[in-house]
Amino acid sequence: MPHSNQSLLKKICLLLLAVALNHRRVVGGVDSALPVAFIPKYKGLVFDQAKSGAYSAQSDISNSGKTAGKVEPFEALIPAISGVKQIDYVTQITEFGGYGSILLSNNADDDIAPACREASSSGVNVVTWDSPLPSGVPGGESMFVAPVNFDDTGKVLADMASDILGIEGGEYAILSASRKAANQNTWIESMELVVKKNPDKYGKLTRVEVAYGDDTEDLSYTEAKRLTEAHPNLKLIVSPTTVGIVQASKVMTDLGKCGTVKVTGLGLPSEMLDYTLSDCAPRFALWDFVDLGYLAYFAAYRLAARELEIKDGQTFEAGRLKTFTVNRDPTREDAYRVIMGEFTVYDKGNVEGAALYEAIQGDGDKATTDSFENRYFKKYMKKPLAIIPKVTGMISFFASAHVIWHVLSNGKRRREPTNRVLTGIAASGMLASFFGFFLSTWPIPSDTWLVWGNVGSKLTCIVQGFFFQAGISATPLYAGALTTVFALKVVLRLTQEKLVRIERYLHVFVNVFAWGTALAGLPLKLYNSADRIGSMCWIAEDPPYCSLRDNCERGKNAYLYRWIFLYAWVFIVLAYMTVCMIIVYFKVLEAEKASDRLRSDAGQAVIRGRSRKVALQGLYYVLAFIIPWVIGITLSILKEKTYGDITAKAPIVLEVVNAFVWPLGGFLNFLVYIRPAY
Repeated sequence: MPHSNQSLLKKICLLLLAVALNHRRVVGGVDSALPVAFIPKYKGLVFDQAKSGAYSAQSDISNSGKTAGKVEPFEALIPAISGVKQIDYVTQITEFGGYGSILLSNNADDDIAPACREASSSGVNVVTWDSPLPSGVPGGESMFVAPVNFDDTGKVLADMASDILGIEGGEYAILSASRKAANQNTWIESMELVVKKNPDKYGKLTRVEVAYGDDTEDLSYTEAKRLTEAHPNLKLIVSPTTVGIVQASKVMTDLGKCGTVKVTGLGLPSEMLDYTLSDCAPRFALWDFVDLGYLAYFAAYRLAARELEIKDGQTFEAGRLKTFTVNRDPTREDAYRVIMGEFTVYDKGNVEGAALYEAIQGDGDKATTDSFENRYFKKYMKKPLAIIPKVTGMISFFASAHVIWHVLSNGKRRREPTNRVLTGIAASGMLASFFGFFLSTWPIPSDTWLVWGNVGSKLTCIVQGFFFQAGISATPLYAGALTTVFALKVVLRLTQEKLVRIERYLHVFVNVFAWGTALAGLPLKLYNSADRIGSMCWIAEDPPYCSLRDNCERGKNAYLYRWIFLYAWVFIVLAYMTVCMIIVYFKVLEAEKASDRLRSDAGQAVIRGRSRKVALQGLYYVLAFIIPWVIGITLSILKEKTYGDITAKAPIVLEVVNAFVWPLGGFLNFLVYIRPAY
């Protein structure tokens, strides 16, 4: 298609979009409801992450009851967004109107300044992020959202280069993005300045060339390969761009040169994992692009809503990222900036956890996710941990069914209150055994990452979590109820009629709590894939580890609810059972001693042993209750203590033992039931 027709088509599309959105223009002088134009440097993973952060910020503001403009990405019409095309976008956005702000990652140096000035004069806020406008405010920029302090970038790059090459130093080359990428040029100059100012530390680092890959995979690969051919003594490629560092690492891997030419720079953990573990790129650094997009949107929103004035020292709230301060930008003559945070440097010690976190959050691509699944299925025995509960769960299911059948099939056994309470334990155990342990991973949504055997949907996950919560929460309470009936019968010697009346209240309490908490979990959206505490759907946050980023869509405060709805009651019941059984033992022992005295006075032989049998019976009840729980709750506590470290896992032996023992609660109760009565 001729260029003129392409331009006409773009203008028509923008005009139609502006007309459709124009009804949301300023109301009462506030234009925060107008859409926000999102213009990245190019289409790629890091900018997709930034875009998702902007979407998240818009959602958070809307959920708080305020009106926030929709994010409109300007990236789909043209695959590669060059500086010229960015200028074209800004010009047309200004021309057709209907936008409150522009979020721009500048790839056109100061060539885009005239277009930005025109946008600013028409009332559109131009907020740059990742890469600023060199001329700042005079160029039309409202403010710059910097991921880090750019003054620190050169030092971070120089430190990583020095750490990799050691005291011997050597030749290094830069593989940058485009020649007009303002952030890249600033970082390169900053690194060179740091090296020159600190000869004692960096004096043996020698830069031989700056190459440009235009942030495209093919050209970056070609340029990295050319650098190794043009400089035989090259020891390091420093690439301050996520595309360049990956392609440079790929070249060294393909050519078998990782032992002689190392790579460092700025990269994504999910993309750099294999290269770092192979020692091809021993160290690299970056910031969180999701948070960067989130902060950039909030800055644009505050400006549009007249809640932020651009002046030195002005502060503003940015949702989950808390408070930020606007300051003059010392790297530019007349400009303002907000600094998001600091660099994170990655190496073999932390890259795996960071890459895993990206994949869990959906920040990585499909290839990355598939690679992680294969790696972690094997490393953490995901298949056995999903299969074992199916076997032990069904053993408990049929054992509990036998208890129910055995009690209900005989009128005398059926009339005994303790037996009826035992059927309650068995019934709740059957619910937990089937819906939780036997079904295991099957009901988990099929698109859930890092789960083996999941073929379900969100609905099947909710159903599993609902019935498992009802069953698993009733089990310890019924154990407490059984202890109560047993103790009242032995200690207070209540009549059958009174025991039946109390038993009814116990059934009501247990079921109201169990089904009440199960129902409460529905509006609280608690039932999600709970792979961290067992291979099933139960009370868990979604997406996993979302509380680290405060972006939970479901199951917020899941850990707290697990304690309120279950764990706390397990400890309460355990303490209660222990105290009751001790009281029962001493009561029987007291009666036994009195009986022995009478037998002794009558000249009969003293028979001692009933108290020991009662003690053993009580001990069996307690053990049958505690054994399935102790390992599971211990694992949960251990995992919560290492919550921020995603790769921190409990010993795999403990995981396997828990998968085997926890579902056996129903079977252990069956064994206690069928053993000879004292």
